[in-house]
Amino acid sequence: MAHLAGALGAPTWVLLRQAPDWRWGLHAETSSEYPFVHFFRKTRAGDWTSAIEPLCHALSEYLKSQSLVLR
Repeated sequence: MAHLAGALGAPTWVLLRQAPDWRWGLHAETSSEYPFVHFFRKTRAGDWTSAIEPLCHALSEYLKSQSLVLR
């Protein structure tokens, strides 16, 4: 789904584990192939909070910028 959304130019956020698939690279926050794809990487083994908290913050900021409210 991430590849399809990225190819369509849709804003896309991908949660990645510590050792992601090679296509997503090891450290980048964005994709050179898909400019609207943003990565949120897990930084500690067994702890998805390190990826989900920044994603929640980014979602909140995105919704504010679109004049939408997250309730």
